[in-house]
Amino acid sequence: MTHALEIIVTETAREMGCGVPADPAHLTEVGWLLHGAVSHLAIRRRIYSNDNTTPSDAVIAMHMRAFLTSAPALLPALKAS
Repeated sequence: MTHALEIIVTETAREMGCGVPADPAHLTEVGWLLHGAVSHLAIRRRIYSNDNTTPSDAVIAMHMRAFLTSAPALLPALKAS
């Protein structure tokens, strides 16, 4: 799972024009933010029987927008050459 999170964060950084955290632990933590949001949706819906009528795909889209919006604040700026 950690490798997949690293890929997601690295590709997000590339698309956003940001740098990748030098510390691998920090890079992984940024990925866990997205994972945590989506997995908690599953927990709420399945384990807690949450009856929210918002479709899961719409909630996941919200989490993706929030993740992508916050990425520039979470990822280091590229150094000017």
